[in-house]
Amino acid sequence: MTAAILLPTLGLLWLFLRGDMLGRWRRAAAWRRYPAWIARAWTLLGAGSLTLLAAMGEVGAIAALPDRFLPARAIVVTWIGAIDPFGSMGAAALGGVLLGGIVAGLLERRGRRVAFGDVERVLPRDRREWRWSAALALTAGMTEELYFRLLLPLSIAAVTGSAAAGFAIAAILFAAAHRYQGWAGIAATGAVGVLMTIVYLSTASLIAAMLLHVAIDLNALVLRPIVSRRLSSSAATPS
Repeated sequence: MTAAILLPTLGLLWLFLRGDMLGRWRRAAAWRRYPAWIARAWTLLGAGSLTLLAAMGEVGAIAALPDRFLPARAIVVTWIGAIDPFGSMGAAALGGVLLGGIVAGLLERRGRRVAFGDVERVLPRDRREWRWSAALALTAGMTEELYFRLLLPLSIAAVTGSAAAGFAIAAILFAAAHRYQGWAGIAATGAVGVLMTIVYLSTASLIAAMLLHVAIDLNALVLRPIVSRRLSSSAATPS
């Protein structure tokens, strides 16, 4: 039963990405873009992942690291040690992300490009959209970690018997899902996927990975645009 979950797990990702969703994002009216993406993410990557985890009898894996992941965690802990997600190192990581966003915003204010890949189409363009971009950051951080760091590697591990293979394939698909950013964006997103995997395994906390992911996205989609003063004062006009 567990191994049979892999096909519908991959189906969730296919449904999420099918039809060039971000191409439609580019063509859609500004006031429709963010709600559509958020609803799609919560429905497919959020509710869909929870449904399949329930079918596997692994809903508890949201709060506790699954036994299938223990060998992979042992490798990571051997390399970098176990990390308390809510201790000083966790706080330092979140603080570093936020500080990086401020610095990046100040550099962009001076005309320097600091982004990796083409992320313009998902950035807010006025002061109304940044509120939606904050909701998008929260949604992406929670639903993508639930899918790419838990459900997908767990499903792959059930078939291959290797959690390491599960995490590696999940990181590759995570990067590929951001192909709209170009090769530089794919590489950067792949690196973030590896980082999230290390955070998840070293802390044994999916919540920690979610929080860091949310912080990274808030950095890119909210903090940097505000600090760089790239947002216009007028709201986009629905069309």
